[in-house]
Amino acid sequence: MKFILTIFAIFFISSFSQKIYANNGTSYIYQNRFPEQYNRLIEKVESARDFATYIGNVNLLDTFNDLIEEIIEYAISNYPPNQISFREFEWLIFDLTNEYRENNGLPPFIWREDIAIVSRNFSRDLVENNLMGHIGSNNSTPADRLAAAGIAWSSLAENVDQLHNSTPNQIVQRWIDSEGHRNNLLGNELYIGIGFYTDGYRTRIVQKFFTPQFGPDPTDIY
Repeated sequence: MKFILTIFAIFFISSFSQKIYANNGTSYIYQNRFPEQYNRLIEKVESARDFATYIGNVNLLDTFNDLIEEIIEYAISNYPPNQISFREFEWLIFDLTNEYRENNGLPPFIWREDIAIVSRNFSRDLVENNLMGHIGSNNSTPADRLAAAGIAWSSLAENVDQLHNSTPNQIVQRWIDSEGHRNNLLGNELYIGIGFYTDGYRTRIVQKFFTPQFGPDPTDIY
């Protein structure tokens, strides 16, 4: 009888969720922006967790601990940019990027706010001047923009995306599907800064990957 209950619980899990990128940031966003939906999700998952406790299946309990984050990630990472803030959009791209790296056996990038500011300024420049690519309106290159911010680097790379009204999942998937962008996602740089900007018509998202000239910074900005 216990075996039958276990099979039923496993079926319940698989029908209640699908495997997507789980992360540490999206639950906070979802809980604060959509509290009613969040609380309903928590109630459903906790009921299922109680069932796993009742039948004494430790593996199922571990699965339920991850289930909430997976469901929330699916909900929030498929919202278009007009339904979440610029900073939230950046954080989702960050989480999805690091999940992809971890799935490929690589350590996650570390967030650097100073690099994010450079990326935000460039994404806005691209939107306001209707540009797409890695050259700014003042003919600046990725290296030029870091130098202008007083940031010394030993290696860097940059991804840019422009499609209007895309979700975070769609953007990261396009980069994964492109060899050059995918190589950047799986690169050896230590840090990342992401900048998102839209004027309601044009949209640009910039990822900048970066390793300092003198190695890891002991005052990492998360």
